[in-house]
Amino acid sequence: NAAIYADYIDRYAQQEKAGEFIGGFNYEHFTIRDNAAITPNRMQEIISQYDPQSIWYRRDILGMRCVAEGLIYQQFADQPDRFTIDWEQLTKEIRKEWLQKIQFVSIGVDFGGNRSLTTFVATGISHDFSDVLVLADHHIPGRKGEIYPETVNREFVGFVQRLKKDFPSLYIKYCFADSEAQYLINSLRKASGAAGLGIQFADSAKNEIVQRIYCTNTLLNTGRLYILSGCELVVNGLRGAVWDQAAAEKGVDKRLDNFSSDIDILDAFEYSWERFMKRLLPER
Repeated sequence: NAAIYADYIDRYAQQEKAGEFIGGFNYEHFTIRDNAAITPNRMQEIISQYDPQSIWYRRDILGMRCVAEGLIYQQFADQPDRFTIDWEQLTKEIRKEWLQKIQFVSIGVDFGGNRSLTTFVATGISHDFSDVLVLADHHIPGRKGEIYPETVNREFVGFVQRLKKDFPSLYIKYCFADSEAQYLINSLRKASGAAGLGIQFADSAKNEIVQRIYCTNTLLNTGRLYILSGCELVVNGLRGAVWDQAAAEKGVDKRLDNFSSDIDILDAFEYSWERFMKRLLPER
């Protein structure tokens, strides 16, 4: 999310795709292998120092756009495919097993603010609270910081209706929304009732962020958190989340929140399951 990407390259690509950028633009991607000054032997020496499965290899050798320093979810960043599921590639039998395993679906909502977007994440929780499956994510396009209740209501109702269409057998039971915007929650509740969605609304638990992080890491480390491959917002949010190094130097664990990564989608993701943390990670 460096400025050269976010403010220029990404914007040019979006404008060209929309037909708004006249003349096009030229983008060339170079890696260490394009350095003519490095001999083949030296090239092999450099490459051999990296684990091909690591995010460092993808960044330094393949030249991929990613964060490496201070990662919160290192295991996910190194091997995202290990935790993502391509639903379309699964057999009917395996899909059926997953659907039967899910007890209910819970939706987390984070409302946008001054420089952030409103986001939704739908998560399936298994009957014994042993597994968590992220089913869908969404953010409301448009200018950051602008929140219109009518738009939020329409987008949320559409999000739930698509979820019901894609997973008709699942019970969409809860919506936990950012507790700091009660008027938006009440508006969502009314719109959902009018649409006959049958969802129970409640405030987000607002557990300490670091506790939510520890829970996510534990679920990843124990192979209990999975994400459908179409949920690119959550995937990129987990891959880009980093610790605040300034806070770390003071001995404090704190997630960096300076708009360099998508914290909004992580908040919605965490809101979707944080009220069940004690059941997901029971004390022994």
